[in-house]
Amino acid sequence: CSSVVCPAGYEHRWNAESVLCAGACNVTQDLATCCVRIGFTSHSWRVQVASGVNASWDLIGLRFYFSDNCSTDSLAVTAPGFNHKWRGWPNGAAFSHHGGHGAVAAELFADPFQGPSSPAVDPNAVKWSSGGPCAPGECFFGFAWESDVDRYPQGECRAVQRGACSTVGQLRKAGTLRVACAEVEQSQQSGRFADRLRLQLLDVSGRDSNET
Repeated sequence: CSSVVCPAGYEHRWNAESVLCAGACNVTQDLATCCVRIGFTSHSWRVQVASGVNASWDLIGLRFYFSDNCSTDSLAVTAPGFNHKWRGWPNGAAFSHHGGHGAVAAELFADPFQGPSSPAVDPNAVKWSSGGPCAPGECFFGFAWESDVDRYPQGECRAVQRGACSTVGQLRKAGTLRVACAEVEQSQQSGRFADRLRLQLLDVSGRDSNET
């Protein structure tokens, strides 16, 4: 599909380089296979509750996919930074309403470290909670693909004995992504999950708003 020239208003699908046309690629016949309409792309995506939650909105996991069927090969990598922005090579930042007053937002995307003597990890353990009830449209959780990871010593740093050097950070903004599917794992306890959810993107046209 990568050889197809998408017409104006379209762009290649996320997996265009690995998808084969039935025969010789033809933009008329293979438009739906190889191209998608431009739009509904953003560097920031979130999931919002569309129904009320009585106790608290408790999340176990959240994953974004480029494919509309949530195929594992289309998983969007979400690697938030922890403690130090330049450690762990993050590619963005997790966020939630009110800054995540129920828990640290980045924890939802973190894989727990498992050492030889580490206790078994509960796959159903809640990693993030809203910390209180949610009215429809009030609570949300998402990820922004942008990070401050390019760092280098400032000037001639000759630190000794593990001394620290002054560094300079450069903001790297990610390109826009087209998320087509989100997989949300919620607590199954009564009053701690939403019956309905919305997948939203940040409008990158210059307005500070979100579109569903």
